Amino acid sequence: MGEQGSLMETLSQYLVSRLGESKLVFMAAGFLIAGMIAALFGFGQESVGNLLVGLLMLAISGVLFGVEDYYQVRKCEKCGRAFAFLQAGEPDIVETGPIIMKTCYYRCKYCGHERVEVKKERIRKRVS
Repeated sequence: MGEQGSLMETLSQYLVSRLGESKLVFMAAGFLIAGMIAALFGFGQESVGNLLVGLLMLAISGVLFGVEDYYQVRKCEKCGRAFAFLQAGEPDIVETGPIIMKTCYYRCKYCGHERVEVKKERIRKRVS
C-alpha cells in the first residue's frame, strides 16, 4: 500500500478507471479460459505457436488478476473509496529465525479508517 508511483499502482488506476472493476475481472477470466484452451490445443497438436499464444494469454490473465487484487486491497472498507490508503508511520519488522514478519500501518486519506497489514517472508540464504 505504500508503493506510491509503482507500476502496479499506475496500471491498476489506469485499468480500473478505463474498464471498471467488473469488466476487469471479466477480461481476466476470459484471458484465463482462452489461454488454457489455446495452450492445451497447442500442446495436443504439438503447435508451438498456439502454445506460446496460450501461455501469453495466461500471463496477461495473471497480470489482470493481480491488478484487480491490488485494487481490492487498497479500497477502504469504511468509505468505499479506491486507492485511499496512505502509510501511517514506519513498519514494524520482527525476525524470528528464517521468517521475517513485517507489520505495516495504513490510514484512509478520506475518512481516517486505519488498517494493519501483516506480511510473512522467508529469508533465503545465498549459496556461495
